[in-house]
Amino acid sequence: MQKTCNRESYALFPRERTVPIRRLSIGLYFKTDRNTKILKSSTLKNETTGFNCAQQEHNKSQGSFIKTKWLGQEALYDLLLPIQYVFKLVLRTVRASKVIAMPLVLVIVMLSMFSLSAQTPRKGSGVDGLETVTPIGVDYYVPEQFWSQQLKVYSNGDTSIISMAQYRGKPLIIDFWSLSCASCITKFPKLFELQNKFQGNIKILLINKEGKDAIHRMPNDFLRDNNLPTVYDDCFLNELFPHRSIPHYIWITPRGRVSAITSAEFVNEQWVAGFIDNCLSYEMPN
Repeated sequence: MQKTCNRESYALFPRERTVPIRRLSIGLYFKTDRNTKILKSSTLKNETTGFNCAQQEHNKSQGSFIKTKWLGQEALYDLLLPIQYVFKLVLRTVRASKVIAMPLVLVIVMLSMFSLSAQTPRKGSGVDGLETVTPIGVDYYVPEQFWSQQLKVYSNGDTSIISMAQYRGKPLIIDFWSLSCASCITKFPKLFELQNKFQGNIKILLINKEGKDAIHRMPNDFLRDNNLPTVYDDCFLNELFPHRSIPHYIWITPRGRVSAITSAEFVNEQWVAGFIDNCLSYEMPN
């Protein structure tokens, strides 16, 4: 492009700018200025030496300003780069912690539970003075501690403490029941009838894990008005004869052998009579 200034013509030729290149050297970044945009002028006419020198000084100062500007930006970048890396590292750590936080918490909770369960003695484990209860099944003999148990009993609307020793040497049927089991409660009259029919030859004892107040307030008043004893707040017998369904019946001979474990359908006059005859013939203690 040609222009005229003070009656003199001169041409301006823009030089190409080369994009600065970053090079890594000993962990630091440097920029190399190949060529900065320097305005070169070529006079079409001869000018005085002073004009040419002034033009060169202008170009030199402009190039120095551009170079200083680039170096200032690079120094700022080098200063912020470690901070940027640290920020990214913290951000990734926070994101990762969200992923592993919940499983880690669950693992800690489970380990704490196992630790507490290992340190807390189980009831009946022998650590707190109670004997260990080992579950038994059919054809097993009840342990000696079975006969020495002191049980809390509710009968005729009143409570008392009895010893299982008073059932020793007699045929015994144990009935596990619950307040929430309607079929268990509806069979109480049948059990009471069987006990009276074979009076002296068979004993029937109800077993319940619930408290006496709940049993006393139950809508059905059969236990309040009749002599059909039920154990309440029981733990020992439920551990000795574990079960999943109720009513659950345990048939124990006079010698302490578990003869049968049945459901309610077998608790009838025919089976009770056969059980008594077998006990009197083969299961009486010496």
